[in-house]
Amino acid sequence: MIRGIALVLMAVTLIGCATGPSQEGVNEQKAAEINAQLGLRYMQQGKNDLALEKLKRALKYDDDSVAAHHYLAELYRRLDENEKADDHYETALYLDPENSGIHNNYGVFLCNTGRYEDAEEHF
Repeated sequence: MIRGIALVLMAVTLIGCATGPSQEGVNEQKAAEINAQLGLRYMQQGKNDLALEKLKRALKYDDDSVAAHHYLAELYRRLDENEKADDHYETALYLDPENSGIHNNYGVFLCNTGRYEDAEEHF
C-alpha cells in the first residue's frame, strides 16, 4: 500500500504541472512508465475509465511503451473490445517479441475468441 501511495505521489510530482507530453523537462519515457503502472493499478481495482485514461496518456508520452500496449490489450479484452485488444497485443509483441507474459496472455485471448491454431504459437 505504501508503495502504491509513493508511486502515485511520484506520478503527481512528475506530471502534475505538465499539460501534455511535449512539456520541456519531462522525461517522457518515465512519465509513460508511471502512467502505465497507474493504469494497471486502476484496472486491478476495477476502475476501468481511469485505467483507460492513464494508459492512453502513457502512449502519448511513449508510443513504444510495451507495458502500456500490453495493459491496454488486457483492458480492452476485459471490456470485450476484441479488435482493439488484438491490435494492442500485436503491437506489444512487435515491440518485445520475446516477452513470455504477453505471449501467454495473447494466447489465452486467442483461445477465448476461438482462434485456437493462432493461440498455439504463443504458448
